[in-house]
Amino acid sequence: MFLFLNPYFSYFLKFNIFEWAFYAVLKDRKLARNASCLTHATGAIVLNGAHIIWPNTALFALSKHWSTGYFLYDIYFTLMYEKMNKVRLAYIYHHLATCFILRYPPAFYFADQMLFWGELSNIPSYFVYHYLHVAPASQKLQRWKKGQKIVYGGIRVPILTWLTMTLWYKAPSKLPLLFVTPVYFMGLAWTMQLLKK
Repeated sequence: MFLFLNPYFSYFLKFNIFEWAFYAVLKDRKLARNASCLTHATGAIVLNGAHIIWPNTALFALSKHWSTGYFLYDIYFTLMYEKMNKVRLAYIYHHLATCFILRYPPAFYFADQMLFWGELSNIPSYFVYHYLHVAPASQKLQRWKKGQKIVYGGIRVPILTWLTMTLWYKAPSKLPLLFVTPVYFMGLAWTMQLLKK
């Protein structure tokens, strides 16, 4: 019974329900997962944006439960339905490191700002993925790919670089940063991949 009362498990279940609902419409498991990812990103932007404007513990707790539940769902999906490789392991690491930094006060570790900007930078990627699968020759795909380069690179390089450097300068303990900084470098590496295309 305790497991069902746990807010992280509760949100893990909700993201599975989102996936099932999207699957009923899209008839494709990977597209349904992509729609669930977009749902998480949108919710994380709203919750963390609200927390940045109106900081309070309850709002950050909701954001933490929302994102941790999603990351648990996505790890589960990866382990159940995808072939394991270096990229998948990097995603799992990304999710675990983000869950870890969410345990620390956002006033000192900026998890709310990192999630807000990180998820905002991901939004075009979900549309690129969708159109790659449903309309690979469309102009919409080409427009979203251009938008992806601009939005992802425009956020990941200047904004998240500034946040990461500020975090290293101000954080009371450097231990959490050792876990989350590789995620920042993963974002830079993906920016370079996007710009090469």
